[in-house]
Amino acid sequence: MDIFAKRLKNLRIDNGLTQQELADAIGTTRSAVAQWESGNNRPISKTIEKIAEVLNTDVNYLLGTETIQQSELERKLIQAGLKDKINNLSDKQYDALITLIDNLIADKDKKN
Repeated sequence: MDIFAKRLKNLRIDNGLTQQELADAIGTTRSAVAQWESGNNRPISKTIEKIAEVLNTDVNYLLGTETIQQSELERKLIQAGLKDKINNLSDKQYDALITLIDNLIADKDKKN
């Protein structure tokens, strides 16, 4: 089984989706998903992008060009240009950021 087929199946299962549910979410058939998971066929790049979005992963991980799956949070930080900024914080600044985030979450929980 090629890496795409293996990761597709594992991610689908990890996300609690059946082949039919994944197919419905990306606008294809269950048999197409089955073909991809068996390694007998591969979707077009636009469909791979849809699959990655539905399965909360990125295309590079799905295709096997990245060995570590980025979390959704990490992808959002990168897109917002924050990952490098956070990595460059001093320990004191990082601790202050964590405290700020904790306080924001606590305030949100109080309101709910």
